[in-house]
Amino acid sequence: MKIVRGQKPVKLREGDETWYEYEGENPNMVTLSFSSRTGIFKGKYTLYYDYYDANGRFQHKTLKVPYAGVMLTDPWTGVLQQGYGHTLFPSNDPELKAYKIKPSFPVNLWAP
Repeated sequence: MKIVRGQKPVKLREGDETWYEYEGENPNMVTLSFSSRTGIFKGKYTLYYDYYDANGRFQHKTLKVPYAGVMLTDPWTGVLQQGYGHTLFPSNDPELKAYKIKPSFPVNLWAP
């Protein structure tokens, strides 16, 4: 299993407007490592968000998010079929920051 190398988004500016173009097959810079012996996969991907701060300046922020799981094989053919796992997002809630709580969401991978 492998994934296409990621490409960072391209910053474009026209007059007062600024934005980013997300091109290519892997604009979220997804990485993947996989062990065929254990079936465990893991990696990271990048989330992007844009906003204007209180002073009106354009801000482009990135957040690297980890994910992990296990690939399952088809019981009849022994071929890798589908992966099930989780991803963890750091919480940005100021009241929970001291607890370092990370909400978890499901991740599904399909083998080609």
